[in-house]
Amino acid sequence: DRQTLKIAVPRGEGLLAELFKQLESERRSTGGGTSRSADGGVEDESAAAADGNDVGEQALPLCRKLDCSYVGEPGEGSGMTRMVVTDVTKALRAAEGAGAGLFQRSPLVATTHAKWWEREPMGRVVPAQEPSVASGASAANAGAVRDESGQEAVQRARQEREDRLQGVGNVIGLCLLHGVKFPLFFCRHVYKAMLGRKVNYADYAYYDPSNHSMLLSLVRDASSMDDEEDMMLAWDETVGFTTQLE
Repeated sequence: DRQTLKIAVPRGEGLLAELFKQLESERRSTGGGTSRSADGGVEDESAAAADGNDVGEQALPLCRKLDCSYVGEPGEGSGMTRMVVTDVTKALRAAEGAGAGLFQRSPLVATTHAKWWEREPMGRVVPAQEPSVASGASAANAGAVRDESGQEAVQRARQEREDRLQGVGNVIGLCLLHGVKFPLFFCRHVYKAMLGRKVNYADYAYYDPSNHSMLLSLVRDASSMDDEEDMMLAWDETVGFTTQLE
């Protein structure tokens, strides 16, 4: 059924890997997806149109009704799809399998428990920091990481991470399209970045309220300080704040 995007995934650690694999296969499919040339243009549009396919449908091969299920288990329909999507978000919060290195909890999550998502299921997350070139490399192999083959390995790893993030974006888009809840909650600046809106300092309050308040008070104090008081202060690079001069 070309109107339905059927996704069958296993339970457990392999869930995300299989999900991303099937989504990528759908994106690369020439039957109902896009086929791009070296310059980024869509190929064979006329041929596809001759087959009765709409060009808009080609450009958005995943814009079909999402139908998820578990491999070897009975069940189908919207209820099963919601269950799979919920398990997807749990795996992303847990950073399991293919979800490793994609997201991390925000400072808004109060608990220090290792499985924080079980204590705070609505705890907000942010994209994890992208690993550096020598991330995880020991002193012995740091030089190898910097050579040409190491650089290529890093680029492959970055591209693979971007592909996984694209898979997450595909699922979020499908959930929005069909009214399925995607219970993975981001901080405000992440939503604004998704929407292409400008992120400003006020958004920091929705990520780390304590630091936002502290930095704001420092700015306010500095703006109200007269020149004579300002000359009595020095910046301490060790601790990172102003101290009184003796």
